Amino acid sequence: MADKSSKPNGPHLARLVDIRISDSDKKVLASLKPDSLTKREEREQLENDDFAQNIRLRREFARKLFKLACWWVLGILGILIANGILSARGLSFLSDAVLLTLIGSTTVNIIGLFTLVVRYLFRSPGR
Repeated sequence: MADKSSKPNGPHLARLVDIRISDSDKKVLASLKPDSLTKREEREQLENDDFAQNIRLRREFARKLFKLACWWVLGILGILIANGILSARGLSFLSDAVLLTLIGSTTVNIIGLFTLVVRYLFRSPGR
């Protein structure tokens, strides 16, 4: 059997109905309730933060890729100049076939690296 004192009846029920909530209390209660508009705004904020982070990463990796490509080309240029100087003195250390392979493979590697990174970093939003 249930305890009769725990049941809302008579004056207790009337007291519950007569509760008035002030406007400031309504605002506080509204801020505590999960609201679909608040969740949508939160999702939009997260998407904006993600977009901003992607932009920062794209800038950073674009700069790093450019530096890598510059150093790579300078290294190959150094090898070609050193071979040319030594070749002028009769001390060539790389044959023509090796030089052509070095230049060709470097060109293909740089173009391939640029293509992969650019496609990944600057892809369209629909992909």
